Amino acid sequence: MSSGRPVLSIVFCSIGGICDATSESDEEVPLHWWRLFPQRRDGSGAPAEALESELAAIHSDASGLKEKRKRLCDISWYRQH
Repeated sequence: MSSGRPVLSIVFCSIGGICDATSESDEEVPLHWWRLFPQRRDGSGAPAEALESELAAIHSDASGLKEKRKRLCDISWYRQH
């Protein structure tokens, strides 16, 4: 693997997650979290697009944002949930 990315990052990329959550900005983490764990669904049951206010709520919780960043990088967390 010559991409320079750790194997874990490549695994997350292949399932639509974050390639390297440790380098994501604080504004990007809530969006990536929402894409994996949407809090709302549309009329057909598909994940709804996040509203700015919903992303802002995730972003404004500093300890929660730190925890979400950590979980986005931890494949074992996904296996447990």
